[in-house]
Amino acid sequence: MILSQRSLAAFIAILSWTAIGAQFLISCSNSSIAISELVVRFFSYFTILTNLMVAICCTSIVLFPKNKIGLFFAKPTTITAVTLYILIVGLIYNLILRFLWQPAGIARIVDEMLHSLIPILVLIYWGV
Repeated sequence: MILSQRSLAAFIAILSWTAIGAQFLISCSNSSIAISELVVRFFSYFTILTNLMVAICCTSIVLFPKNKIGLFFAKPTTITAVTLYILIVGLIYNLILRFLWQPAGIARIVDEMLHSLIPILVLIYWGV
């Protein structure tokens, strides 16, 4: 694996974990429902599940390159599938859902990370 490709995977992993964690904290602060229900709702969103898959994929590639999980996520077919799923997140959000609400502040930054920046970076990683 080329060093720059591994560095990009590490950057995507850090960005994904950060965005998912920040979105969860934002959801917690904006919710009055029980934490158990909040967790179920949070992990029912395709965006969250797909970004979680990206985070696990990139983390595995960087931290476990010789283990079964790292080898699985490094396969071209797996990277292609992960890229397709995250591109669906980006395309659907940016073409259809973006105009339904206007987040502000940190919520806007996290929203852009989850729906725009991470899909673009994964596409770049796939193309390298």
